[in-house]
Amino acid sequence: MDNLWIVEVLKIALTVVSFLVAAFAIIQNQERSRRELATTLIYNWANHLDWPTSRAIGLLADLKKSVVVSIDNREEAEFQVELYDAILSVLTVEFLQRDLPAKPKPEDTIFRISAEQSAFIRFLWVRWLNRLEGTLTAWQQGAASEEIMRSEFKPLVEGRKAELKALEDVRDGLPVIASFFDEHLSKKKLQRRKNWVFKALLPPLHSLL
Repeated sequence: MDNLWIVEVLKIALTVVSFLVAAFAIIQNQERSRRELATTLIYNWANHLDWPTSRAIGLLADLKKSVVVSIDNREEAEFQVELYDAILSVLTVEFLQRDLPAKPKPEDTIFRISAEQSAFIRFLWVRWLNRLEGTLTAWQQGAASEEIMRSEFKPLVEGRKAELKALEDVRDGLPVIASFFDEHLSKKKLQRRKNWVFKALLPPLHSLL
């Protein structure tokens, strides 16, 4: 009887140990998958961020709100002549030379782009925002390694604050970016959920306000 009791106890113990080993293996595999996804996201971001998109995003810091609104509405837009070369560097990848805005004369203070050209710049903005939204969603939901994503995207979020603010209307409907940015600007305390991506970004970002 005693031997049977010992055998039953050993069976139960073996079952528990097997369960723990399997659970540990699942956790390890999940973490490995998170690291692999984070690496893939970072690689894709770095290799698919083309020059025109990067330039179009960089221009936002120099644009008046009225210009951003015109571009968002796909309307003709006016720019200061100082931005001619920068705008041209974006448009030349899509439009023929004859369709580009004419070089301003010495006495000119502004130049214009067409509604179609505004639509192209907006397309670049929206594509960048969609990629950022998708990347941050994977981070927020815990699908990608938080440690790796934080180290790569923390500088991006901090460094693109002005651009994201300028794109406030354009990024309407992108909940992850909007939620973070709105809470950050209003100084609301972020919810401390386990996988909330921005919990590690909040302290350094407060210093920027």
